Amino acid sequence: MTIAYDIKLLKDITLFPVIVRENMRFRDTDGNGHVNNAVYATYLELARGRTRRQLLSARPAGTASVVGKQLINYLRELHYPGVLDIGTAIVHVTRSTWTWGHGVFKDGVCYATGEVTMVMIDKSARKAGEIPKEFRDSLEKLRLKKTESPIIITSDV
Repeated sequence: MTIAYDIKLLKDITLFPVIVRENMRFRDTDGNGHVNNAVYATYLELARGRTRRQLLSARPAGTASVVGKQLINYLRELHYPGVLDIGTAIVHVTRSTWTWGHGVFKDGVCYATGEVTMVMIDKSARKAGEIPKEFRDSLEKLRLKKTESPIIITSDV
């Protein structure tokens, strides 16, 4: 069942259909001893990239996607070492955009949430283009919803 979206829902790991598991790296930390704020964008990129390559339909020839907007909410300090579970779901789809929702978890605790809006680009026109039905259908399968057995992605293809 699809639920009404509220950004606060990204703090609930049971609502993500996909969990991308990633080892933290010492280089992720800064002089304050916690994960640097910019690294969170890398965590979100890693999660959506692995999910896209493994679970979404291919984009049609002549199209590309670009980040149109990115929002990260830092909830608490995250310290190395550890293994992260990055919850990944689709939270919104329009004619030419789709928004990923993410939660960054360590040991079951949510440290950050994020939204990344992607724009489908028609390469020849160099402007936003309509999301094709097959790609849209694959996005819809990854909607944020109560999930008993999420897909766990531990490596790239």
